[in-house]
Amino acid sequence: EELFGSLTPISMEEYQQIYENTGLDIDGRRDFISNILLTTASESLRCFVVFCRSLPHFSELDMEDQIALIKGKLSLILVT
Repeated sequence: EELFGSLTPISMEEYQQIYENTGLDIDGRRDFISNILLTTASESLRCFVVFCRSLPHFSELDMEDQIALIKGKLSLILVT
């Protein structure tokens, strides 16, 4: 604290201004949000695949058809 003073969080407006001017993620906000989104997306995908596998007769489809159905639904989710 002697060297830098009190290190209170900066406002979103101040952060945005610094980011726009320098491109620096000075306190890791963007990395933090990216990690959360990636983790959430990965978990959602895993849950979706588990759900698909529980559908009647899904496991009887060829692997290529299973993958095509999952990819098709995911592309609809991502577009929406």
